[in-house]
Amino acid sequence: MALLACWECGREVSQHAASCPGCGAPRPADGAPPVTNDGGARLPSGLAAARRMLRVGAAIAAGVLVLGFVAGGALSDLAWAAVESLPLVVVALLARLGGGYRVAAWVVGVLAVALLFLGTFGAAFAVHGTLEPGAALRDPVALKAVGFGLLAAAALTFLTLEDRVRRALARVLPIDPANPVHALALFLVVALTTAPLASLLGTGEPLLLELLAASDDAELELTPASMMYGLVWLLPGAFVAAGYGIQRSADEAIDRLGLRWPGGKAVGLGALVGLALVPLVVGFDAVDDGLWRALGVPTTDEAKIEALFAGAMTPLGVVALALTAGVGEELSMRGLLQPRLGVLLTCLLFTSLHAFQYGLDGLVVVFALGLVFGLLRRQSGTVTAMTAHATYDLAIIVVGLAAS
Repeated sequence: MALLACWECGREVSQHAASCPGCGAPRPADGAPPVTNDGGARLPSGLAAARRMLRVGAAIAAGVLVLGFVAGGALSDLAWAAVESLPLVVVALLARLGGGYRVAAWVVGVLAVALLFLGTFGAAFAVHGTLEPGAALRDPVALKAVGFGLLAAAALTFLTLEDRVRRALARVLPIDPANPVHALALFLVVALTTAPLASLLGTGEPLLLELLAASDDAELELTPASMMYGLVWLLPGAFVAAGYGIQRSADEAIDRLGLRWPGGKAVGLGALVGLALVPLVVGFDAVDDGLWRALGVPTTDEAKIEALFAGAMTPLGVVALALTAGVGEELSMRGLLQPRLGVLLTCLLFTSLHAFQYGLDGLVVVFALGLVFGLLRRQSGTVTAMTAHATYDLAIIVVGLAAS
């Protein structure tokens, strides 16, 4: 019996297997065996077309990055928008290529995590420290708290490299503890989940809002262009991370991301859920805010939130905000990550990434919303979750503008 490399995780799989026994990935739709590194197996036609498109897309992306960093202007803004998602896409691409590329994936992944922790501390130092020689730190207690929090976050992140830890997590998460791709994904997810929380818990204030108040830098404000630029990179990046052009054709990547059209009723349900969430969140937020204040815990500064989103409070900006959050966040969180990490861990990551802009009171609401969107993804697909998220964001902004 011939053994071939799994088209998802790289494990050895029988050429007659319908799916990989390790990660459960189905074999290509046309029944062709997966491609081996030596070219010994036939490349399915859909995958061959996807691979050609991947090469063309990579060339275009490289050209945009080079021209953007050289030319400046709007093209430069587009190039810089890639910083948020491109490193993780590169890690996923290298990990999926398997073999020696996996070593490179781990190198890039560890460097990305190191930059995340150092960048978070650097941003906190810009607010609570000082760059003046001999001058006293503005808030040494907060700075130390962030530093120790990030050290704890780093320790938790590197604990995932231990086999026993992954085996324990595999009891509650849909991961294979022996799968190197799953191990790398878990390593990155734990880092992305813990670093923002370490910053928020250390200072009590969202780091992005603190930076905005301290620097008065207009570049920190969200604009329709900056949001759409990020989405331009995120959409193809999610497909590449899902294996497009490497192990999956376009149709297979669409299935993996849950992007099949679920039907008008399902989309209508998503819109209704999004609208129904608005009064529930408005009512809950008032109670939630009061509880945190009663406990003496700082709550999200609404004035700073308004300043952060001031550049997006136009008709075009509101639509861009709803689309980038509804489409981009659901595609990356629920579409890409949830099938591998489960509803809960994906929701924790989704919540933590908002810790740069919301306090603990806001994160409770974000977590509840994430659970709703995650359940919609599981029951009806990513498109339904996107519809609910975009509808909610659009409606809650309109309600807020009307109230002000």
